Amino acid sequence: MFMLCFVALGIGAVPVLGGRLARLANVRLHAPWLMPLALLIQIGITTLFPHGHSSLHGALHLVSYGVACVFVACICPWPGVI
Repeated sequence: MFMLCFVALGIGAVPVLGGRLARLANVRLHAPWLMPLALLIQIGITTLFPHGHSSLHGALHLVSYGVACVFVACICPWPGVI
């Protein structure tokens, strides 16, 4: 619920700040498989194998964050992303 409020706030802020949500339809992601991979790693750690080795879980958490950061880095050359 907390995250949903921030998503709604972000969507509501777009027209207020002069943007258009329709422009998202033209966005082409360079590596769209990276974010689902990061989410799959997180789901595996927290839901499928919650009682695994703690060192391995810690390393996999860091790997999933790194994968998500690479996804963001792939879209950074677009103006206004960061």
